[in-house]
Amino acid sequence: MEGPWKKLADGCHCNRRTVPMLEANGFKVEIAAEMDKLPMFPLTRPIVSGVATAGPDPAARPA
Repeated sequence: MEGPWKKLADGCHCNRRTVPMLEANGFKVEIAAEMDKLPMFPLTRPIVSGVATAGPDPAARPA
């Protein structure tokens, strides 16, 4: 479903778990709202709103 969904939803990747992906790549994620209920179409769930900020740069740590 990802191919057609990307065209319908302005590039959205419905098969990605965005929050875990951001956290695994060093971002701090602050979730403001999360919704995983009906009446949302299953392909569009969960919907997450929030802010992701870059974590500390590992290269900047003192030796």
